[in-house]
Amino acid sequence: MKILCIASQAPEAESLAVAREIMDLQQLADSSNETLKSIFLPDITLEELQIALTKHKPDILHIAVHGSEAGLWFSKEASDGRTRELANVSGRELANFLDPDNPPKLIFLNACQSSKIATALTERGFLAIGTTAPTTNRAAIAATRLLYNRIPQGRLISEAFAAMNDLVACLQVKKLALNLACRLPIPPRNRCSVSQSSSRASTTRSRSRMVRQSPAILGWLELPPTRSRSYFSPTTTASSR
Repeated sequence: MKILCIASQAPEAESLAVAREIMDLQQLADSSNETLKSIFLPDITLEELQIALTKHKPDILHIAVHGSEAGLWFSKEASDGRTRELANVSGRELANFLDPDNPPKLIFLNACQSSKIATALTERGFLAIGTTAPTTNRAAIAATRLLYNRIPQGRLISEAFAAMNDLVACLQVKKLALNLACRLPIPPRNRCSVSQSSSRASTTRSRSRMVRQSPAILGWLELPPTRSRSYFSPTTTASSR
């Protein structure tokens, strides 16, 4: 299972703790008995992004950048050719950068306020994880470590996601939730049990709640992302901090 971890940062932007994030992921890959193979591009530019995605064809794309509701922030070459400046990338644009023949099966947007980008990616048939608010470096690193620690164990996406969400909730002072966004249907042989909200009092709530239907990670990664219509809206599960 190949994980491509990319980071991008312009000099004037607030520093990201990318080195720690990469070190943790490398240690997990080294101890996974070759279940995980990690590739790191810690200072990628927007010009290099599409080439890297096509070249490496990752099963999981991990993006560690600054984010906002407008999109993800990547560095790009400035007009003078010697410095860098920031460029905003929307979810639609990121989806267009992905290799249509070998797209990632999971995209983890480890960036502030990346929930809307994750939602936009699901509209193109991808499974993505984003955040609903600004994220501290500490919470981002902890979420990364937990997610990729669960993968070699063959855990469900929903299990890993729930654990990540609870961990981030404990570490963050401000309100923050992770958003697991995907599209249905998943082929029956890869389905796990469905959990829904216990409350059925409101039709509106029933229509808006998320159907948790996540296959086992190792089996699910053998499948291409579905291109069928969306049956539900992405949602979040963590409560207030």
